[in-house]
Amino acid sequence: MPKKTFYILSNGTVLRRAGKRLILEKQGKKFYDCPLQDVGRILVYASTEITGQTLSALMEEQIPLYFVKRSGELKGKIMPANNTQIQLRILQHRSFFNDTFSLPLAKSFIYTKLQNMREILIYLYQNGRGTQDVCQPIQNAAERLSQCQNREEIMGIEGAAARHYFQIIGSKLPEPFQFSQRSRRPALDPTNALLNLGYMTLLREIQAHVEAHHLDSYIGLLHAIQDGRASLALDLMEEFRQPFIDLFVMKAINRGSIKPEHFIKKEDSLLITHEGMDRFFRLYEEKMGMQDGEEPGLRKLIDDQVHSLKKHLLGEDTYKNFQIEFGNQENHG
Repeated sequence: MPKKTFYILSNGTVLRRAGKRLILEKQGKKFYDCPLQDVGRILVYASTEITGQTLSALMEEQIPLYFVKRSGELKGKIMPANNTQIQLRILQHRSFFNDTFSLPLAKSFIYTKLQNMREILIYLYQNGRGTQDVCQPIQNAAERLSQCQNREEIMGIEGAAARHYFQIIGSKLPEPFQFSQRSRRPALDPTNALLNLGYMTLLREIQAHVEAHHLDSYIGLLHAIQDGRASLALDLMEEFRQPFIDLFVMKAINRGSIKPEHFIKKEDSLLITHEGMDRFFRLYEEKMGMQDGEEPGLRKLIDDQVHSLKKHLLGEDTYKNFQIEFGNQENHG
């Protein structure tokens, strides 16, 4: 069973271990608890105290902690030791500098992302009037990828396609949530605040899976190497942004699960309130853990992609991209 994320959203809490359970307390009273074995990662958004015994138990159980600002920016992390499969990591590092190996993979990440964008636009227009017009720039971008000679050209094509895509997405939302372009740090509108939080949360999910497979999350194949950037996790996330986060955010807005009052203005940015974050993460967990019939939970799909890439790096199999067909994605709610 895929392990879940443990969120700490309230200030003044204490996280401790009691036997085989994690307990979150506030003012001496149990606030929340769950079995330690069910936890895959912990995201801390508030001021909390973590006992030394608890921290030791988390490291023994290979559970990473991420400390995150409410804006979605990562402040720091505590990771279990990862000192095995050194030869795999050496092979991964060499692959980054081997364009013959890395560029086809880099192109495939973005090609798949563009096709997933196209699927979302087809869904929004329900294959009716105007569908071809809004999808054509995305398809044109996908066709130009084969001519790219380096990562910069690939990312340039992706950037232009993304600007077009988000203009369309932003115009299809209800009035308080409409936007014309992406804004990251700071987020300038409610939808961008939700997208930023969603992407950051998904990135930490993927990073945890990457490191569990003994890969180096900071050495990617598409994204440039940069201090503090989990480039390989970002590479893999390109295929998941649309089906996991964009669609999730749009549905949360359209169903009224997230409302304008769940945001507050602070200086030049827009932040999500405590209640808004609580709702967001409750919905997110429902989505990530959901299994319909024989369909795998979404966390299992992430792990499958990391495993597929690992097999590709080792020369044992060919990487299989995660491309949605919208009818299938609907099964995940």
